[in-house]
Amino acid sequence: MADIDHEVLIAADHEESDDSQSEVSNTASSTTSLSSSILQHRIENGRTYHRYKDGTPPCNEDAKVGRVLDVGSGSGSWAIDFGDLHPEAEPFEYIHSRFMTASIRNWEEYIKKCYDNLTPGGYLELQDADVMPRSDDDLLPKDAAIIEYVNLLKEVSKKLGREYVEVSSLKNMMIEAGFLDVEMRMYKWPHNEWPKDPRYKKLGFWTQENFGSALEAICMAPFTRVLGWTRDEVNVFLVQVRKDLKNKSYHAYSPVYCIVGRKPEKVATPAPAAAQSE
Repeated sequence: MADIDHEVLIAADHEESDDSQSEVSNTASSTTSLSSSILQHRIENGRTYHRYKDGTPPCNEDAKVGRVLDVGSGSGSWAIDFGDLHPEAEPFEYIHSRFMTASIRNWEEYIKKCYDNLTPGGYLELQDADVMPRSDDDLLPKDAAIIEYVNLLKEVSKKLGREYVEVSSLKNMMIEAGFLDVEMRMYKWPHNEWPKDPRYKKLGFWTQENFGSALEAICMAPFTRVLGWTRDEVNVFLVQVRKDLKNKSYHAYSPVYCIVGRKPEKVATPAPAAAQSE
């Protein structure tokens, strides 16, 4: 089994400038081979959407649909009706779930549904990030804007009834649901190019690009709808958050977890009933 990242201390590149406005390093050259079409998007209401098969009509309604997974079907009546119409829609051999924290109201119920929709011997893989950034050498200030950003997101998600889950707790939920051989790995995703190791430096570059471009999309609706902020207030706040994200002296990273479990080959009884959400 490969090294687990939480056992690895990432060395900092002290030759890197801590100036958040410094030019992008040579890592950016990894983007030069991208086709220009990859960077073209359809813009709608200030948001961008990919152009791949943009406007393609729905598929043939008479076509066989294969294996179908419905997440959150309420009472289950839709799934029953759909199953009657499409008997070929068998259970899955593999279910993959990524970055769903704060989107699921009841994780025990969600995992149980995944369990029930797997074939015997099938696998469930959960990938999710702990949204609170960390620093192994305690250089990330507790009052940093990026910390406040995450705390506000947690406050809003709690008010909306979809709290950010403690990702590491999902392992026990899978075990309690009946999964076997459950393994969990944690990987460190640096927030920028502060690491010395080329692998982590490149990962940090892409994390900064990805997270930095998503900050507004993640928080604009929650902060304006729930906290009552104006659009300008959100954007002014995000200026400092982006500076923190680029600050190489913080040595910050996000823990990203991968949890995998297997459904038993032969199941005598269904998974234990999940606690019902209030």
